[in-house]
Amino acid sequence: MELQAAPAGLDVEASEIGILDPEDPARARPDGQVLAVGVRGRAVLPVLRAAGPAGAAAVAVTLDAPGQTAMLGEAVAEAGTALLSVHRGNGKC
Repeated sequence: MELQAAPAGLDVEASEIGILDPEDPARARPDGQVLAVGVRGRAVLPVLRAAGPAGAAAVAVTLDAPGQTAMLGEAVAEAGTALLSVHRGNGKC
């Protein structure tokens, strides 16, 4: 995983990890990290919008096209949650 943005700084801790399937409603828990499995591009916007008010520490999403981080930048800033990326096809976390 690679840190793309951390609007609240680097000292934020995640107390638990939740896995979000694309068919699940977007949700997050306070101080949690959301692994958005199979959620790509603009589909991560509802996840970020749910993560902010819930107080989530981070959202991790697969980025597989250039410019996706920039496209998500405003939503990340509004949510105040960190954005972590998993690059497709590298086989590493």
